[in-house]
Amino acid sequence: MKAITCMIISLLAVIPSQAKLSPEEAITRMESYGLIRPTDNEGRTHGIELRWHINKLVNGDEAINEFPWLIEIIDRGDERNRVPVSCIKPFVEAGATLAGDGEYTPLSTAASSANWKAMRYLIEAGADVNEKYDGKLLLDVKEGILAESYRLSKEAEATILFLLDQGYRATEKELEELSAIPDTHNVMKRLIKDGVPVSFITANNALGALNAKGVALLFELGHIVPMAEGAEDESETSTGLYPSTIAKYIESHIAPGKALRYQEEILLTEMLALPCIKNNTDGATIHDALSIQANSCSNEFRSHICDLFPLDEEEVVEDEEAEDEEEEE
Repeated sequence: MKAITCMIISLLAVIPSQAKLSPEEAITRMESYGLIRPTDNEGRTHGIELRWHINKLVNGDEAINEFPWLIEIIDRGDERNRVPVSCIKPFVEAGATLAGDGEYTPLSTAASSANWKAMRYLIEAGADVNEKYDGKLLLDVKEGILAESYRLSKEAEATILFLLDQGYRATEKELEELSAIPDTHNVMKRLIKDGVPVSFITANNALGALNAKGVALLFELGHIVPMAEGAEDESETSTGLYPSTIAKYIESHIAPGKALRYQEEILLTEMLALPCIKNNTDGATIHDALSIQANSCSNEFRSHICDLFPLDEEEVVEDEEAEDEEEEE
């Protein structure tokens, strides 16, 4: 046993520890990752400028705080090729400012490029989550989310909740915008719990974006209210859910000559399966919406709709006759 322990210690001794990168080495690594090029797709020369500044920094002609390093470094990445924290850390440790330039901040830049790991690192390093600049942080987060996917990822959700835990003060506008992204229900719940006001725009956005779990939350809290067809809805904090509401949203997603996208079918299926939606929706209007044009959706989706809102025998016969007429034409 002692011999094995000695062998392990000997092996560990010869394994080199990960070297700490300098700012210059971080730039070189980013170049090797393809994150920094002499010119970008728009012909801008950020790569050359960064090299020029790093040379000035190394030669002592420029201080680490005389150039917005973190904004420029993080901005080299996007949702497909994010700048790793290992290339950001050397600049932070060298004393680069975590503050913004009045228009952007390192945090906002990381947010808009869906660099959730960089956001968490910058917050842990001491970035001011409530720093004022030309925008609001959760709106930049929304930009990053939509660049990454059509719905909120678990990593993005954890980053937003971490941001809120650090005292970020969200606004009504940010809640409205985030409600327009599927799967943001946990973030919405937290914002509402923290006292962010809920407007009818929040409810409308959740319905329009087919944010099923967000809709269920707002229904539970009374911000989406069942309404009789034709009734007046004058509330400033809730929106009326009419029997034809979801059918109208389906129609809006079926453009002339264009079918529902696969992701829209998934979101609609999730939405219509909610008891609060299913029980307050007229199935006939859903079937009518899907009959606007031929091939507007997949057979699988039609099957889901028929399971949720079964057609009676007379309607089935009428549908089959209509299909036969279309084939004859």
